[in-house]
Amino acid sequence: MNQLLLFIRQLLLATALLAGSAHATSPSIAGVLAGNSRYAFWMAVQHGIEQAGREAGRTVFVRAPQDDSDSNVQELAQLRMINNFVDKGIALCSPPCR
Repeated sequence: MNQLLLFIRQLLLATALLAGSAHATSPSIAGVLAGNSRYAFWMAVQHGIEQAGREAGRTVFVRAPQDDSDSNVQELAQLRMINNFVDKGIALCSPPCR
């Protein structure tokens, strides 16, 4: 149930950010996930972000840490990804923190 709620929140967040991304300096949007795509849940989140991007006519980049076994390493990887997208002026979509 918690994963379903998180998924719904992610989709709502993606929709809101895509709607507001017209003010971004790039026609692209990026999603930084908390888990990698080997999990069905994160694959579904990624597909939701990509679909929302297509519907909004945006180029979408979805990234996730390769190794999610160590939360410290995972957080640092996510921060690097987020900073990279922000530096490029790309609107960002990220799931809520746990």
